[in-house]
Amino acid sequence: SRPKSNGYQALHLTVMGPDGKWIEIQIRSRRMDDIAEKGFAAHWKYKANRVEEDTELDKWLKTIQEILANPNPNAVDFLDTIKLNLFAMEIFVFTPKGDIKTLPQGATALDFAYMLHSDIGDNCLGAKVNHKLIPLSKKLNSGDQVEIITSTSQKPQPEWLNYVTTAKARTKIESALRREKRKIAKEGKLKLDKLFIEEPNMDRSMLDRILHYYNVDRKEDLFYQIGSNEIELPQNYKVFFKEKSTEQSDNLLLRYMKQAYKAMRKPSDDSAKEKTEIESKKDRQVHSHEVGRVDRKQKFSLVENNQIKNFIVPTCCNPLPGDDVFGYITENEKVEVHQSSCQVGVKLKSNYGDRILEIVWGDYKQYTFKSSVSFTGIDKKGILNLIIAKISEDVSVNIISMNISAKDGIFEGHMDVSVHSLKDVQNLCSMIAKVDGINTVHRSTT
Repeated sequence: SRPKSNGYQALHLTVMGPDGKWIEIQIRSRRMDDIAEKGFAAHWKYKANRVEEDTELDKWLKTIQEILANPNPNAVDFLDTIKLNLFAMEIFVFTPKGDIKTLPQGATALDFAYMLHSDIGDNCLGAKVNHKLIPLSKKLNSGDQVEIITSTSQKPQPEWLNYVTTAKARTKIESALRREKRKIAKEGKLKLDKLFIEEPNMDRSMLDRILHYYNVDRKEDLFYQIGSNEIELPQNYKVFFKEKSTEQSDNLLLRYMKQAYKAMRKPSDDSAKEKTEIESKKDRQVHSHEVGRVDRKQKFSLVENNQIKNFIVPTCCNPLPGDDVFGYITENEKVEVHQSSCQVGVKLKSNYGDRILEIVWGDYKQYTFKSSVSFTGIDKKGILNLIIAKISEDVSVNIISMNISAKDGIFEGHMDVSVHSLKDVQNLCSMIAKVDGINTVHRSTT
């Protein structure tokens, strides 16, 4: 029997009696029964008699001691933190080595990291559950195998408080955030003292003037904002003796905004005009290109000549040269290219078998094809720059658009690119996969 964190331990068994009725049987030793009926105090009675110690109860008491070692300044919040671990339902998860760990129901991967060790929690960069990368806020289930990914450059973040449910993890995060804030505030105070190096006697009135200048209430907040570069100090402390000219700054900001708007509007209008001219020219070229009836019995060669192609690339599957494809002849005698696995193509095959055509890819040096690549990984500072630097090494790939979103330490990216063949996409995926922190990367056909 594995004890719960509140000390309860028993073997439960349900059997069917002679009359066909179910009977629940609880098997407990004398020590187990005293703890279940009389509470925690009975545990110490058996310790005195050298009975086996209740290790789960010891762990619960140790957790309370750790919370008391780093109390929350707010008494109400401190009481709530104490109550977090009382009478909680439990789950059992495994480490990569197979060790079993007990956590309250609803615990997340970040709770698991802090349960292993405070340093592991503070340096937690991500987690894998059953060999799959998951967000730190992911709730665990009984039977999950959890692996924690750490980095020495990682530090606790304020949003982590929204991820955790256990009292130990919350207490450790709050303590680390307070230490980090004090460290940054100390650096900010040194910056401010350096500004007044010519005037060493910075009295309380001068500090109040600075607080009023930046509209900050407490000096600790002022030092923190200076240390975190939220406030940029002037070159000369005499600026604090001058009144802020809000009207002048507003006018200056308005003038800059108008100039930026005019500068952005002109090239966009020109580019739109140029785009319209190119599209109209392209339409004229396509309409002037005569297309005869397609021979159903012969293999159709997909040809590109002076950026004019004799086929259509649909957006349902975005086929690339090198894909396993087939052709579909439209009512206008145009050849649509579909991947063999395309769902739209499968329907066309089943309904219009007489229009299906065997096709052969050609060599395309001028014409480019649109493709998409999706990737996921651990969100960390500078990851986007690393990805772009890798992509820039391949001159055959042109980025059309890129969207990246991050949540709970995990980011997802989607990129539309212009390529010449399937090999270009494979090379792109290979390069992105080499970036440290990337977990998965694959071509997206939808």
